[in-house]
Amino acid sequence: MYSKIDEDDLWKIINHFGKPLQLLKLSEESGEVSRAIIRKECGVTLTNHEITEEISDLLVVINQLMLLYDVDEKEVEQIMKYKVIKTMDKYNIN
Repeated sequence: MYSKIDEDDLWKIINHFGKPLQLLKLSEESGEVSRAIIRKECGVTLTNHEITEEISDLLVVINQLMLLYDVDEKEVEQIMKYKVIKTMDKYNIN
């Protein structure tokens, strides 16, 4: 679980809206992060706080998905580390 997000609270949100809506929320939040970053890179004045908010929304949904699909946090961390090393090796990044 990213940071100290209360799993019970995440389950309450999942149960309130239902799994299908939370799966759609993933697409919505991903798009909002992408749009915010693209807008900033294109010269639109956005604060880092605005981008941080969008990333936070996405991470809340990702944490819900981890609960829904019983994804192990430690395994995610291990795979992420592996993928970073793999990318660095593939592109000869020192």
